[in-house]
Amino acid sequence: MFDMDVLPPVSEVTGRDTAGLIEAMGAAARWEAATAARRLAAVAELFHRRLQEVDAEEREQWLIDGHEQVSAEVGCALGISRARAAGVIRVATSLFDRLPKVAAVFAAGRVDYRVVAAIVSRTELVLDDADVAVLDRALARQVHRWNRLSRKKLAEVLDACVLEIDRLAAKPARDRVEDREVGIGAETEGTAELWGTLAAPDAIAFDTRLEQLAATVCAADPRTKAQRRADAVGALSVGATRLACRCGQAECPTAGESAPAAPEVVITVLTDPAGQRGYIPGFGFLDAQALAAAMAAGAQQRSLPHPGDCGAPEPRYRPSAALANFVRAAGSDLPVPRL
Repeated sequence: MFDMDVLPPVSEVTGRDTAGLIEAMGAAARWEAATAARRLAAVAELFHRRLQEVDAEEREQWLIDGHEQVSAEVGCALGISRARAAGVIRVATSLFDRLPKVAAVFAAGRVDYRVVAAIVSRTELVLDDADVAVLDRALARQVHRWNRLSRKKLAEVLDACVLEIDRLAAKPARDRVEDREVGIGAETEGTAELWGTLAAPDAIAFDTRLEQLAATVCAADPRTKAQRRADAVGALSVGATRLACRCGQAECPTAGESAPAAPEVVITVLTDPAGQRGYIPGFGFLDAQALAAAMAAGAQQRSLPHPGDCGAPEPRYRPSAALANFVRAAGSDLPVPRL
């Protein structure tokens, strides 16, 4: 069915001009995705056929069940272990049974396997058939733009889509907030290692304070910015409001300067209209408790309508304040699903 001879030789690809090389990359990526879709389609079809070949009573007498049989066959055909084959079967059957519209985008080569596997993983807890159909249509409209997303960002945007449909179906994640801690361990040659996990607002405030302290020395200080930030941790630990300059000058320009005012910490939290879900660009979603705490701390609230809900396109070149705010939020990695 699939003839390797239809592919151009590698020498032909590498012999193209620059524009041809770029074209070859895109074409090969689409071909790779489309071929992967057909591989999964074959896996899903084999799985369903094997289950129908033997009736339930006879299968109960087997030492291995139908799933194990198909796993062995898929593993042999693909040259992978049975454990990996079982994972392929899971993705294949879920994709073609539950998400046919996403599968069609995949078959057209417009989205890669990494994204498809993430979709299956993050949406498998949506159980209602009607909800699954709505989710399938929504994902199919926008999934072709998600190849560029990182694994973390892809999980966030998928969770946002799921939450819009079924809040109970969000993929449970390890509760990093509950496991937050800060630790210090001895290194060598008079150094120590600092590690930990903080709540996102605390991390932003801490980072802002380190930036301010690192900037309180003069331009002749020999340390790099990274070194000054590290030394700022020590300054914070003893309550210092300035970082001691190491320029070595008799009259350092920063000597005698008053302590700078505490920096203003701005934490942007984006929420849905009902205020049930929060998102900090670059840090992910907040749980309900953390969002409530952020809103109670005197937060200034502004609406951020989606441009698609604003009617006709804006008639001028310079964007309005509302559109500019939306672009800035979307540009800071905000997942903006459209269901």
